[in-house]
Amino acid sequence: MQRNRQAARLLSITRDLAAAPQGLLPSELARRHSVTRRTVERDLAALEALGFEIETVPDDASPRLRKRLAGAQGLASAILSPSELAAARAAARALADVAAGPVAASFGILLDKLEQGQPAAVRVDAAALDAAQALVTRAAPRPAADAGLLTTLQEAILACAELRITYRKGGGADARDYIARPCGLLFGGRNYLVWRGEDGAYRKFTLGHIEAAAPTGRHFDLADDFSMEDFAARSLGVMSEAALDVVLRAAPNRAALLRDFSFHSTQTQEATPDGGLLIRFRAAGMAEICNAIFGCGVPLTILGPETLAQAYRARLTAALDNFE
Repeated sequence: MQRNRQAARLLSITRDLAAAPQGLLPSELARRHSVTRRTVERDLAALEALGFEIETVPDDASPRLRKRLAGAQGLASAILSPSELAAARAAARALADVAAGPVAASFGILLDKLEQGQPAAVRVDAAALDAAQALVTRAAPRPAADAGLLTTLQEAILACAELRITYRKGGGADARDYIARPCGLLFGGRNYLVWRGEDGAYRKFTLGHIEAAAPTGRHFDLADDFSMEDFAARSLGVMSEAALDVVLRAAPNRAALLRDFSFHSTQTQEATPDGGLLIRFRAAGMAEICNAIFGCGVPLTILGPETLAQAYRARLTAALDNFE
């Protein structure tokens, strides 16, 4: 048991030193780990015996000397805490639920490599934490993408290489060829390729409806004014319709339920005199906005725009008509 405690303390001290390029006073390390300075000195000697280079550097504010880790900083900084490793495992499961299969698989391989480099104590504790957490899965279309196609698209994006893409709109219409300049990929409930046409307009293709993609041999320059982050941020989901200035109202007895709810990154909230809540945001994607309003689980009044209110009523009516 004593040996295990010392091993855990050595790991923690290594992390402390790696995170402090200016070094740490032995007294600081003793205080952090609730041990004596003599114990810290023995631990530092043990680290040196293991191959870590411990430097002694002057303290700018006093005549005392600091201890600093050199040489092995890269290794120490790659050591995770159990909570960090458990969080990475949860992130891998969440990614598998929303991203293309090959992307999620690649992240899983990366995580496996990272995990193999962790001390056994970290892996064991991370496994215990991981077993005590779970992600809620919502009913939704699961993304699918061919690994070979995804590789072709990623290589073309990196090389700014034009592609000839055979695409079947809606998955059922006749397929046709398009000349596309791939700009990026959007992962979510469905997966999309964002591309620029020869006319300069930006469009999206559902990855599952792309039947073939091959380089044309031509290359293109990226537009300076285009950003995938901006393209994705201006919409809910992946819709690229004209943006709507949305205003929603929650009644006083419902306001508290929505104070921590975020519909969009542009969202603002404003309390009303009667204790209600006004929510404003600007986003595109009428269908996605309707889904978000319904999915929040709290009754809301759509104050604007009227086109959104009409679309929402129509969707509710259609849902009731289809209910048996």
